[in-house]
Amino acid sequence: MAEEIITPVYCTGVSAQVQKLRAKELGLGSHENAIKYLGQNYEQLQTQCLQKGVLFRDEAFPPVPQSLGYKDLGPNSSKTYGIKWKRPTVRGATRGGTQFTLDPGLQVLVGSGVWGGWVSVSGRGQPRDRTLGLLQELFSNPQFIVDGATRTDICQGALGDCWLLAAIASLTLNDTLLHRVVPHGQSFQNGYAGIFHFQLWQFGEWVDVVVDDLLPTKDGKLLFVHSAQGNEFWSALLEKAYAKVNGSYEALSGGSTSEGFEDFTGGVTEWYELRKAPSDLYQIILKALERGSLLGCSIDISSVLDMEAVTFKKLVKGHAYSVTGAKQVNYRGQMVNLIRMRNPWGEVEWTGAWSDSSSEWNNVDPYEREQLRVKMEDGEFWMSFRDFLREFTRLEICNLTPDALQSRRFRKWNTMLYEGTWRRGSTAGGCRNYPGDLTAWAQRACR
Repeated sequence: MAEEIITPVYCTGVSAQVQKLRAKELGLGSHENAIKYLGQNYEQLQTQCLQKGVLFRDEAFPPVPQSLGYKDLGPNSSKTYGIKWKRPTVRGATRGGTQFTLDPGLQVLVGSGVWGGWVSVSGRGQPRDRTLGLLQELFSNPQFIVDGATRTDICQGALGDCWLLAAIASLTLNDTLLHRVVPHGQSFQNGYAGIFHFQLWQFGEWVDVVVDDLLPTKDGKLLFVHSAQGNEFWSALLEKAYAKVNGSYEALSGGSTSEGFEDFTGGVTEWYELRKAPSDLYQIILKALERGSLLGCSIDISSVLDMEAVTFKKLVKGHAYSVTGAKQVNYRGQMVNLIRMRNPWGEVEWTGAWSDSSSEWNNVDPYEREQLRVKMEDGEFWMSFRDFLREFTRLEICNLTPDALQSRRFRKWNTMLYEGTWRRGSTAGGCRNYPGDLTAWAQRACR
């Protein structure tokens, strides 16, 4: 039987609701048949670019000031001076036998090499000055993913989206979830046409989001998220896809890790106030990690002045951390509960008990110490669960939907989804960054 191709049908009113329900019944909006965001079809666009010998440029989220932001990163902001949108590579003027036509004034990001830095290309595919004979030598083989996606691939840049990056770092702990969001088969080699795609959960449906690989840079470096591996770009491109869905990069500044968790999984998040933590919270964390749930934590602030203030023991207030592991160790004859976290900055780590260089590790079995101990400044560290409860204020756990669970023991889930709209003055009052009277209206709407 031939596979039925399902395409969205755009209607209004009741007709639109009926069409949407019918499409859902046929699988549209599922992970296997994600909705094409803004009607952009990744496979079709990639094929068209390869046939024409051009690199994709996304006119739905173009490399212009408005895509950066609207206020602090707006077109007239001094913070945007010197920002240039650049591709990681064009791999010379040819790729896999295809002759590419380059955009006039295109600037290409390269890694380490004979010259390093940026290569400017002017005219239609004609490199300026002496770079023509050096293009193939200059590029250090840019990669989409290097040696698998890991949490060290996410280092925060000049954007306050630590909440999002903490969610992405947690995502790398679960390969099944990661490759739902970051589809296989993407690279800067085979089939490269300057186009990539990612899948996000939006309003109860999976959507497939297309982006080009023009990224904001300043002084020859990626401006926002980047990988510790200089030639790896999956995390920067995923951040761009998320910015596209939200309207701009600046829209990602300030948020809740749970938002990212849910947009990457379709799961449901629960919060724990650690000052009132249940007695079995450590067991809850162990089970959550075992079944592939995503976890994050943070330290509340009492004023704006506390935002990203660093404590005496190097914890950052008002900042999102990923919870990446939990382990019980034998310490001087007693079992101690430990928890592992990562700062998306890729640096600035806890310096108290059980930190990288603390003396507590000297009293742990050598083999276990070698397996657990983190010895480099990469933003990841261990601390005791007792210190965790004392230092942090909130824990967020995203519980996965049944189709994403890794546990071998399955239980039946019942879910109900209500579709509607938040109406100004009736059911909507703001968001996390601009709360307004959100609490009153949200409580009324969700009764």
